[in-house]
Amino acid sequence: MIVERFRIPVRSLLPGLVAFIATCIGMLVLSSPYVVLAGFALATVLTASAERNNPACGRPFRHFVLPGQAAFGIYMLHPVVGAFLMSFGWQRVLGPSGLIPFHLYLVIAVVIVITVALISLRVLEAPLRKAINNRFAPSGKPSPGPAPTRRSRTAGRTASVPEVVPAPVRETVSPAPQEVTSLARDPLPRARAS
Repeated sequence: MIVERFRIPVRSLLPGLVAFIATCIGMLVLSSPYVVLAGFALATVLTASAERNNPACGRPFRHFVLPGQAAFGIYMLHPVVGAFLMSFGWQRVLGPSGLIPFHLYLVIAVVIVITVALISLRVLEAPLRKAINNRFAPSGKPSPGPAPTRRSRTAGRTASVPEVVPAPVRETVSPAPQEVTSLARDPLPRARAS
């Protein structure tokens, strides 16, 4: 929201990186969590502004898109897969045999967790997301998928920019005013004496 409203003239990721590193150092030195939180917020705003003003500046990080998409799967599956690998793989097989050191086994376990999360993303999450989006898409139409893109020139480089498509405007019809009934005038009718 801040990046949308205020145009911060940042075209490089360097200011965001400097703010991030300064905040990490500040975590060691400062005792106030509010200063650290403000530092991370500043780093996030500077980085988002740079990517908005110059989409090509994030190109070196394009290899992290797939692990970023699998981050939720990693978060959800790491306790399950990790518990299985520790209880079965390490405590029963590799630990007692002494084939590999524990630190190397941890690296192997992390790779296995990431691999299982990527498989889950492809086999489970993506089809479920598509089915849910198609089921709950407005007006019964399947969701169109990613936003259409157009090619634009940014500082001599070609970048894919999402095309802004205006949302359809729906007219709302208010119900006609109803007549005032005697019940509406007197919300608590009293019993008449006969």
